[in-house]
Amino acid sequence: MKKEQELHDFIQNELESENITYDSNVGIGGVASDFIIYVPDGRKFAVDLKLWNKFDGFTTLAAKQTELYSTDIGVDRAFIIVESLERSNYSTGVVSPDKFMPALNNAMAEKETKRKLKSPTIRKSPDKIIFAAMPFDKKYQDVFFVAMAKAAEKANAVCKRVDQEEFTGDIVEEIKNLIDNSVAVIADLSESKPNVLYEVGYAHGKTRPTIHICSTPLDELPFDISHWNTIKYRQGQTHKLKEKIYYQLKAIL
Repeated sequence: MKKEQELHDFIQNELESENITYDSNVGIGGVASDFIIYVPDGRKFAVDLKLWNKFDGFTTLAAKQTELYSTDIGVDRAFIIVESLERSNYSTGVVSPDKFMPALNNAMAEKETKRKLKSPTIRKSPDKIIFAAMPFDKKYQDVFFVAMAKAAEKANAVCKRVDQEEFTGDIVEEIKNLIDNSVAVIADLSESKPNVLYEVGYAHGKTRPTIHICSTPLDELPFDISHWNTIKYRQGQTHKLKEKIYYQLKAIL
């Protein structure tokens, strides 16, 4: 997408102008990320770019994502750059494009605290992408970071999703492109979200191997979907879900 590439190029130019060592479009601990920054003292920072329009709770959603990058993926710090953001928050790492470099320089200048016990697996130009079709809501963030991404990492792959509140023409084409280039799809059918059902339908039409999961009652799914082989899980028990997804991925890949 043109706007996404423009934002990516802007951040890349900012990093290069400061002679900061980085890789772009990498897999970090099973998550596809826009940038990973290598701090001279050995720390690793993840950076994701979002073209979100404003909606209720979008800064909370972004802050939760930076938190999960640190607690579950294992990077030392994470930044979410939101193009529409008016007020940046250095402490959570949720910043606008023009405030990213000051926030990054502050973080790099901080003294290293407790080093992560295990550094995340980094995959440059990952060749096995697993598409995550899931609801766009903060309560599903740990499903992606703890269950889907960690299962993908264990299967030597990288999990990628499209963070978008609503469909637009460009987003639909991006979703199709991602599914076309994925080796498998993990679909969270919880709440029967229209965007998820669309993505799953497209994946089925393209005969992509698809793993279905759901945290809401299966009998509430549309009748033509409720009979699918679906992994049932409970919110807050995503560590158990990770293993179930992994074993199905292992059989597919």
